[in-house]
Amino acid sequence: MLSIFRVSYFKKFNHIFDYFLHLEGSINHLVYIFAERSSNNNVRRIIKLLTGGKYRTSKVYSKNTFEVSANYTSYDFEDINPNIRSFSFRQLGARDSSSIKLFNKIHFNFSGYVKLSEQGDFVWSNFSNSPDRFLAEYYAEPTFNLKSDEMEFGVGLRFFSLMTFGYNKNGYKFLTNEYTSIGPITTFVLRMPNLDLYLHGWYEFINNEKNITRELANVTLSMNWKL
Repeated sequence: MLSIFRVSYFKKFNHIFDYFLHLEGSINHLVYIFAERSSNNNVRRIIKLLTGGKYRTSKVYSKNTFEVSANYTSYDFEDINPNIRSFSFRQLGARDSSSIKLFNKIHFNFSGYVKLSEQGDFVWSNFSNSPDRFLAEYYAEPTFNLKSDEMEFGVGLRFFSLMTFGYNKNGYKFLTNEYTSIGPITTFVLRMPNLDLYLHGWYEFINNEKNITRELANVTLSMNWKL
């Protein structure tokens, strides 16, 4: 049985700024018909708050969002099955997408996000939580783009970082895994009357917590043919 509720608020302050607020919650109770699988019966409770806005003028466009979410999953028969553990997952995130018109056809674009997540053991009866893992994820992509009606060409930098932490007995975090990727990025778009071509590629230098460096090239080519 799944129950979902949503409440949204939108406000247009003026011709350059819009604001929104979104609240969503759900309760999902999963019950298996066959007794052999009933140990997996669980209740999942999720609540999410999302807010942000859009700012746009003739030379600047920016969209920013902020999100807080929590997932509490509890199993019906956890007391009699030691292999089943209820858990919580909480996340704080911020995302930005902006574009600035520097000259007639040259734009500076930026997209990026930050996600901070915590997962832990959870007891619904007294709403207690014991953190077990923490994740910090960062992404940034600044580019300079040359735009026209028929073509778009962009070059920039791509950065991605994911760090995973554990918790010791005293509740302090320690680093367990680290993944960092940085390198140049390019985009090429060609628009024709019946055909659009998209080329997206980047070269990344990858490092981990053991200071082992790898290099990887990525290329994506797609075509949109209008019949």
